[in-house]
Amino acid sequence: VYDHFEDFYTGGNFYTNYASVATNMNRTKVMVSFENSAQEGIIFGVSGYKRQNFRLNVDHRFSDKFTFTTSNLIVKAETDNSSIDFFSLMQLQPDMNLKSKNPDGSDYRLKVDQFGTTLNPLYPISNVTNTSNRNRILSSYGFNFTPVNWLTFEGQYSFERQDNYGNLMEPKGYLTLDTFDSGGTDGYLEKSATQQLAQVVQFTANFNKKFGDFTTKAKLSYLYEDNHWEQFGTFARTFSVDGIPRFNVMDQATAGNYSSQFDIRAENIFGILDVDYQDKYIGSFLYRYDGASQFGENEKWNPYFRVSGAYRITEDFPINGIDELKIRASYGTAGNRPPWYAQYETFNVAGGSPVKNQLGNNNLKPSKIVEREIGLNMEFLNMFDFEFVYSKTDAQDQHWPVPLPASQGYKSQWQNMGTITSDVFEASLGARLVNTSSFSWRANLTWDRVRQTITQLDVAPFTTGARGNAGDPGAFFIEEGTVFGSFYGEYFLRSMDELTEQINLLSESTYAGKSIADYTQNSDGYIIPQGTEGTYLEVPVKMRDEDGNPKTMMIGDGNPDFNLGIANTLTWKGLTLYALIDWKQGGDIYSLTNQWMYRDNRASAMDQAGKPENQKKAFDYYKALYNVNTYNNHFVEDGTYIKVREISLYYNISRNMLNRFAGGFFKDVKFGVIGRNLLTFTNYTGFDPEVGSTEGSGDNTIQAWDEFSYPNFRTVTASIEFKF
Repeated sequence: VYDHFEDFYTGGNFYTNYASVATNMNRTKVMVSFENSAQEGIIFGVSGYKRQNFRLNVDHRFSDKFTFTTSNLIVKAETDNSSIDFFSLMQLQPDMNLKSKNPDGSDYRLKVDQFGTTLNPLYPISNVTNTSNRNRILSSYGFNFTPVNWLTFEGQYSFERQDNYGNLMEPKGYLTLDTFDSGGTDGYLEKSATQQLAQVVQFTANFNKKFGDFTTKAKLSYLYEDNHWEQFGTFARTFSVDGIPRFNVMDQATAGNYSSQFDIRAENIFGILDVDYQDKYIGSFLYRYDGASQFGENEKWNPYFRVSGAYRITEDFPINGIDELKIRASYGTAGNRPPWYAQYETFNVAGGSPVKNQLGNNNLKPSKIVEREIGLNMEFLNMFDFEFVYSKTDAQDQHWPVPLPASQGYKSQWQNMGTITSDVFEASLGARLVNTSSFSWRANLTWDRVRQTITQLDVAPFTTGARGNAGDPGAFFIEEGTVFGSFYGEYFLRSMDELTEQINLLSESTYAGKSIADYTQNSDGYIIPQGTEGTYLEVPVKMRDEDGNPKTMMIGDGNPDFNLGIANTLTWKGLTLYALIDWKQGGDIYSLTNQWMYRDNRASAMDQAGKPENQKKAFDYYKALYNVNTYNNHFVEDGTYIKVREISLYYNISRNMLNRFAGGFFKDVKFGVIGRNLLTFTNYTGFDPEVGSTEGSGDNTIQAWDEFSYPNFRTVTASIEFKF
């Protein structure tokens, strides 16, 4: 028996070197820095990610009224995109040796089970080259002109140029399941290049003046964005010779290419007015007019605004023990832009002819987010800070790819299809528990609770998210009145009361001639026919609709009851200890990973060794729970966890000690060690309750979907910092 996880997850090192030099030459400030970092990751044979950064910042003051500033960053990065086959890893038989050789003598035998159907995940990692290189330049140039002390004009131009290059190669003789016995494939080579240039121009006028008891600040700004993106790639199969990864040694009849490009332009005009009266009453007003090429042809411009105010109560009414008490409220609107391609007709090409795919929409608007917020801030007993916020948000005109009936000729259309309403409660409590010259202790507690409901839907209900596609429509049901982030699927009965309702509903069809005495509850908590427990006839009973068909219903909710974070910082002389603990209560996860394990007889629950005789199950029972990969409540798990998110310990060498070493050359020396994702306490059976993946559109934090996704891992970092 082999430990495949030990072979696959090997752990890896990562490091960052950073150096910077800054100087101030009267009118000019200059800062130059260089960073070099690399991260191997945790997967066998994967080199991971490497990056080098070079930065140059310059500020120059031409006069007391005019200054110029520039910031420039050059980034070079390389990523190993090796195929990470978690699915095959999970399916492996335990007595298969991943490090045995293939018949041709190459390492990591491809077929590693007795059926010849499961791939060795180490084989593609060690034989396929799949890398990407990225070069980026980010620069900004700005000026600041202050003709009088209450008026400032600012201008800025910035751009980001990004070049990405991809390289994918399978060598001649590369093995697949189909070519294992015939000597492998003839190879494959693909190269791609992507270029992006994003530019932003902004001009701003700032006003700051006091009129008696009024302090007034105002801003008027214009913003222009231009984003150009294009891609080109080419590929070919069949190397004529081995070891030369060039297109000119490949069969040109197998060659092909692809290309794409888009341009996005947007303009934004906004004004802000802030007014403060006697440092007690504070008001803020914003108006914005936003236009973007991502909007439909008939909806190019959209206005937004915000109004907010605050009142510092303790400035008028002193309260013993309370240092500061402030209430605040705001009401405003904002928006999210749809994807660039959402407004257009799109087609696939099949057999040289275009096939309709997506229907265009000239009336597509950005979503409109209307938010109302009230809050309270309080400082009391000279050691506590408290904040409480409640907000209610209506995300109107949500844009989404809506499935279309076959009569339309198109598969889907992006539409403004409804409203999601969110109720959010947030609170934080900070405390300076101890504060002396040699020791301090600060603690902070954060809490939040979020609820989201689909309050309006202007299209027919549909499923989405997860693996949503034509063959697998997804488990997240979008319908007016439902909770956003809830799972839908079939339901296995878990109580005799549920069975009673079923019998009463279907007594003349499905349950004709049967009574509740004909059923019992098994050791897993499911309702089964009486006398079948432990036999091949043991099958859990499903919830059914009035027609006797399996009922699709809500089987889980990905929204947690609450999130809680506890942070503590303790400082003693030169030592600083920081600890952060996160607690997520509730929130369901759908484990498709576990469901696939049932399909392939690899689920740990199917191992009957050590189980009491009266709890052992037959093979057919687990196949019934697998349910031919149809979503059901057996694979919905509680995502509650407590996680030691971070613990760090730093030591600063005292200035007195540094002055006695190297003539005081070093101004600051700090050593540290940081551990992240150190411990997780949970009943979730997967890798980590924070791991979620959605192949379709969705929010992983709400639509918690576990499908062979890359797991979170633990890191321990040591650091040393010099300043001189």
